Order: sequence, then C-alpha cells, then structure tokens
Amino acid sequence: MEGAMLSFLGPGPENWKNNRASAASTGLEGYSLLTTTSGPRFYLQDTIDISGLTTHMEKALVPTFTEVQQSPIYRAGGTAATEPDNFAWEIVMITTVPFDVQNWLLGSTGEFTAYRLPTIFGKGSVASTDTLSADQCIYGRMRYLQNDIETFERQAVVKGESFFGNPTATMAGELYVTRIAGWYGVLVPGAIFNLPDLEFVIHTEHKEMSDLSQIMELRRSYLLQQDI
Repeated sequence: MEGAMLSFLGPGPENWKNNRASAASTGLEGYSLLTTTSGPRFYLQDTIDISGLTTHMEKALVPTFTEVQQSPIYRAGGTAATEPDNFAWEIVMITTVPFDVQNWLLGSTGEFTAYRLPTIFGKGSVASTDTLSADQCIYGRMRYLQNDIETFERQAVVKGESFFGNPTATMAGELYVTRIAGWYGVLVPGAIFNLPDLEFVIHTEHKEMSDLSQIMELRRSYLLQQDI
C-alpha cells in the first residue's frame, strides 16, 4: 500500500492534500478523508485477488503468519511549538470480507476511535453486516505514534503497538486490505502527516476443505461478490 505525504492547508478541517504524487497535486491521491471534532481520519482500501487458488483450484488459503515490511519513520506535526501536543494512530488490516471504514469511524465519538479496534466492539453508526469479527480479520495491527522533538525533523516515534485478528482458512475470492490513520492535536496550516509505504507478506499453505466447509465458503464468497 502506498504511503502518503499529507499537508494541511487550512483553514477548514477538510483542507488537506497529498503531496506524495507531486508537489502540484491537489487531491488526496487515493486516500479518503473523514473530519471529526478531534482531528482528521484518513483511510485507504484495496483488494488482493486470490480467486486463482480458491475459486478455480477450489483450495482453501490457510495463512500461517503475516508480516508487514515498511520504513519506521512517521511524522504528525506542524511547528516546534505545536508538535509536542500532537499524536497519531494507525490501523492496518487484511480481512476476508469488505469493511465499511466510514461507518465504523462514525460509530463512536471522534475522541474514542483510537481506543477501539474494528474487531472488538466494532459497531458502526448504522447496523450492517460489515461489522467485523476476529475470524474475518486475517491480520491486524494498531500503532500509537507520538512526536519526539529530540529527533531530526521531529519524527513521530512508535510508542505502542498491538496485534489482533486470526489466521483463519478462507475460500474467499478476494482479500480486503485497509489502512486507517488518525490525527489528534493542534492543527496549523503547514502541518505534515507522513505515512510510509508498506507491503504485506502473507505466509500461507493451501489445502482442500471438507465438502460442507467448501460449499459454505464458496457460498459466502459468491454472496459477497453480489453485494459488491
């Protein structure tokens, strides 16, 4: 997943642009923005096509473990005066079902979002089947990022990290990748929110399931495709 170099233009809370593509870019270049009273929330979603294995070869994908390869450097700050008051959080997930990010973000007050994981009390603003359970999330990671004014250019340091989810066997046609990042603190024009590129490496096996399990998994995959 491509990272972002998000810059706040001000004065409105929705006035952000992603300079990752070029200095002349005017949009968010693939990222979506949801503004709340406590700060902006950015998210990016993509899919991984595994239908060649699951649909055509009729085998189940069995994840053993997942790793994320990326730079450790983040930034969530504006000026030397305001950066100590700013911090951020990030969630990355691989799921076997689609996830309605905005519905989940609006399911609680903006201040409380950072204290909740999508697979734990993951209610949205509107009840729907997009609420995630642990077995629908193959891999999940949450990071708490705090600015360190002692570092060069005051980089944000990973102060806390937790993992969630369950490497459940699946016969879904696609895997769904989600990245969410939130900002808390003082926003001033010129503030920068940098997110590094990341790559998921999913270590897996593949096997045949029992007839009943295979039928139910294929049925779920088919229903998901109809919903989308």
